[in-house]
Amino acid sequence: MKLTKAKRAVLSMMRDGAVIKEFDEVTPSWWLEGGSAVYPRTAKGLIRMKAIEYFAHEGGQPGILSYRITEVGRQALREGERG
Repeated sequence: MKLTKAKRAVLSMMRDGAVIKEFDEVTPSWWLEGGSAVYPRTAKGLIRMKAIEYFAHEGGQPGILSYRITEVGRQALREGERG
């Protein structure tokens, strides 16, 4: 899977665990959306690629949506580091 620079940046930050909850790496949507103007589009692309997945909804309205990196995302990062 070919990653753009923006997608690699988001996955790398998620791999490091923006938030640790119940021993899972979970990243709140506000973190993805607040990092830069490109992150909302990048996150949507990563979801379509199955590199990150919707994980949880916490709180009331609007609440916090969270995402986590998938094995597909981890594999894409490993491939990018190799070559």
